[in-house]
Amino acid sequence: MPATPVLTAASTLTCGHPGPGKITITPASTRLTVGGVGVLTAAGVATIAGCAQPSAASPPTAPCPPPVAVSGGSASRLFVDGVPVLLASTFAAATTGVPPAVRPMPVSPPVPPPVPIDVDAGQTRLQAE
Repeated sequence: MPATPVLTAASTLTCGHPGPGKITITPASTRLTVGGVGVLTAAGVATIAGCAQPSAASPPTAPCPPPVAVSGGSASRLFVDGVPVLLASTFAAATTGVPPAVRPMPVSPPVPPPVPIDVDAGQTRLQAE
């Protein structure tokens, strides 16, 4: 697998709903930083705020509430305090909004289909596999 940018507290992660909601992952440690900003690890706590998806009964819609379930994107060779850092290209997560925001998008999406979670590492100085 080629190296990919490591996510930091300055990375931009958003749900694909109107608004969109900003996903924030609090660094569990500041032992490793990029440009003075802590890198994100699988041990960080993920929340979301600002999702403006309206609530409606038909079709059913609802904004993304916290927390966000991070399910992938861990590096195989770069760790902070024994916990893998999170990578931009393989980051995987899901919200509980309706429809949910997910990354990566499923091959056969359910109906209604989920919306994507957009990821921008915001840096290219530190990369990992």
